[in-house]
This record gives sequence, structure tokens and C-alpha cells, in this order.
Amino acid sequence: MQPSVLKCCLNVFMMLVMEGRVSPRQGWVTVIGYINHGLTDGFAADVFIFNRAMVFSECRFGAIAEVYSVAMSQLQNGSSLVTNTSESIQDLPHLYLSILETILQKLAVESLEHPNLQHYMSSLSIMDGDLKELKRIRHAIREIMAKFSDNTMLPRDVRVYALELMQFISDPGRNVKGFSPELQSKVFPWEGWDDLRSIAKNNDTTINRGVPSKTDASSRLTSTLVVLKSSQLVGVIL
Repeated sequence: MQPSVLKCCLNVFMMLVMEGRVSPRQGWVTVIGYINHGLTDGFAADVFIFNRAMVFSECRFGAIAEVYSVAMSQLQNGSSLVTNTSESIQDLPHLYLSILETILQKLAVESLEHPNLQHYMSSLSIMDGDLKELKRIRHAIREIMAKFSDNTMLPRDVRVYALELMQFISDPGRNVKGFSPELQSKVFPWEGWDDLRSIAKNNDTTINRGVPSKTDASSRLTSTLVVLKSSQLVGVIL
């Protein structure tokens, strides 16, 4: 990352720590994560890595948005940022979706990405920052996770894990019975995601915009999870 950009990002980050919006633990985890994977020759990739480190330390959405906004304002020379994922990042939603893509690519072949996916989902748990943008990102993530779990080429346990994770963070009644101790202890449900009264109200608007509704995505997740668990049970019996 260019020194001036890095300095601006760190200044905002330090201010967030001093204000208590980023905890000392999150601060250290972010810095260590960036040092381990950042400090590359490409400042665009470093912006991606620094913000990803904030996500993996479970910094809140609003805090990440502030740091990212500063980085973007310092990099107005180009029309977009190109990361090591070969994806063009033009706004915060694209940043989050690019991070999710890298997580799911690794999750498909190894279980070591479970913690990062948990941190990623938990970073979006609080209603913080631009709520319209936060909800937009949540909806997009839910649809991507639904498509990911529909992939029959993936190991069954990976698909079940992804589905249970989405069910847990969006459980309307916060009923934790039936969920694994790992999810209960390491993942935070999405605050404000259980307002069922707003779903019906917003369905028509959402569909008209060409965006899958929350109800449709939820039904797909539930149906797929039931089928996978049923096949698991049959396999155990046989």
C-alpha cells in the first residue's frame, strides 16, 4: 500500500480504536493479519487485505466502511481497484462479496476456512453504518450462500455446514436448540434480520428490482438443508 494511503487508513483505524468502535483485541488481530498477508508491492491489493483483516477480526460494518472510504478517497486516480482475486472492487458491497468468494473457494476444498467464514458473518451482525448498504450486502450474501449450498459437487458436510450457519445467523426466534456448540459460541446472529413484518412489505419492491427476496432465499436454504440432513440420516441407518 502506498505510504500516504496506509497512513490515512491507520489514522482512521487508530481513531476507531480510541473511540471504542474497534476493540483492542480486534485492533491487534487486524494488524497481525495485515502484516502476515499484506505489505505487497500493489497498493490496491493491500487495501483489500487490510479491510479483509478487519473483517476477519470481526470489526463492525460501520468501522470497516470508514476505513475503506478513506482508502477509496486516496485512490481516485483509477476507476477501480483490482485485487489478487482478479475482481474489480468499486464499492464496499463488492469488497465484501470478493472476500466471501475467496472464503468459499477455500472452504470447498479444506475445512480450515470455517473460522474465517464465522468471523465474516459475525462482522455483519450489528446494525451499524449505512443500514441500506448493510442490508444490500446481507441479501447478496444470503443468495450466494444458497447457490453455494446447491452445488452438488461439494462435499455434503460442507454444504450442511454452510446451510446451518445461515440458518443460525438468521433464526427469527434466536432459538439455538439444534445448532452446534461451535456456532453458538463463535457466531453472532444478524441483528435486525428477523423483522418478518417487513419481509412481505418489501417483497414486491425487491422482486421488481430483480433481486431475490429474503423469503425465497430462506425457503431454498431450509429445503436444501432438510434434504441433505435426511440423506445423511439414511446413510447412517444403512
